[in-house]
Amino acid sequence: MRDSMSGLFTDEAGRVSCAWQPDNPAVRAYHDAEYGRPSADETRIFEKFCLEILASGLNFGTLLRKRDRLREAFDGFEIERVAEYGEDALARLMQTEGVIRNERKLRACLHNARRARDLRAEPGGLPALLWAHEPPPGERPVRMTPDWMRANPYTASAERLAKALKGRGWQWIGPTVCHGLFQGLGVVNDHLEGCALRPVCAQARRDFVPPT
Repeated sequence: MRDSMSGLFTDEAGRVSCAWQPDNPAVRAYHDAEYGRPSADETRIFEKFCLEILASGLNFGTLLRKRDRLREAFDGFEIERVAEYGEDALARLMQTEGVIRNERKLRACLHNARRARDLRAEPGGLPALLWAHEPPPGERPVRMTPDWMRANPYTASAERLAKALKGRGWQWIGPTVCHGLFQGLGVVNDHLEGCALRPVCAQARRDFVPPT
């Protein structure tokens, strides 16, 4: 049962959660296992960047259904391997069923793999750069509501991260992509007030030590 005012969904077992495409198993799995859960894994961060870029202008649920195929096509999103992709690899991706066959988006992902590899020369690399842009408490509400999320599609911290990445040569990077990254990697907890996962993710963040 959906509650349009609160943005919540109650399933048959009585569990309350964010009302995202409750009939899409891929979306539910992402909501339950990843969204809002902090991570500093370099490969996962790079994968999430690619997913956000590939999802631009599309339904994210549709992309999640393709995720296993994308992981196969991109060699598990291992930065070192993707950074070595050339024109032959791009042509393969453009012909691979299940891949978002948008050449500009794919080129951005391959280019950003090389920029992510370059970041290893900086202390903490990509994970440290991401977590250095965690929004301060003043940018976040005490209670997360649908109205607040509609009015704030991204934070000033997401804008700052986008600027930092663009300054390092990254492509197809803006505050919307960066905020999606924040959400998926637990840099912010955007589970709605009342969702059963909101306190779980809040505790996970308290237990998490960000990289430096």
